[in-house]
Amino acid sequence: HGDGVQVNDTVEAAVGVREGLEILDSAEVVTDGKYTFANYTAGEQYAANEAHKLSDTVTVTTTDAHFREEIRLYQSAANGYGPARNGIAVFAMTSAVKSLSINAGNGKPLAVYGSTDGENWTLITNIEATAEYTDYPVELGETAYTFIKLAATDGQARVKSITVELA
Repeated sequence: HGDGVQVNDTVEAAVGVREGLEILDSAEVVTDGKYTFANYTAGEQYAANEAHKLSDTVTVTTTDAHFREEIRLYQSAANGYGPARNGIAVFAMTSAVKSLSINAGNGKPLAVYGSTDGENWTLITNIEATAEYTDYPVELGETAYTFIKLAATDGQARVKSITVELA
């Protein structure tokens, strides 16, 4: 498997919900509790609070983003071609995250935050993504985060996949 994740038994799963419509998203479910989400079904560009149910245990909600084959998060000040944007993707899990890896690219930085309640956020790390898509393991420390927020900090950050292992 190209992203370094051992895939024993994969299951194509996850039905997304957006404005009452079903959106099929794909999630590889690995028997040891790891999920890799990739090859997203396109949502609406720049939508606010667009929710995609990736599995029974993980939902992602995006704002100022484009949920497609990768998640594109936009961050820009007001400019000549559109309003200011503050792109985020919030992953909500039904149990604590044990490990996290993010495959990002496009040469733009990406901030990663964690939360135990979905309201109070702690900056975990800033990823300085290269132009090439690369896996970035995220050190979570001792906190049992059940929410992970990805935020663009300068330009268009792109996330090809996220691999999460739940407790």
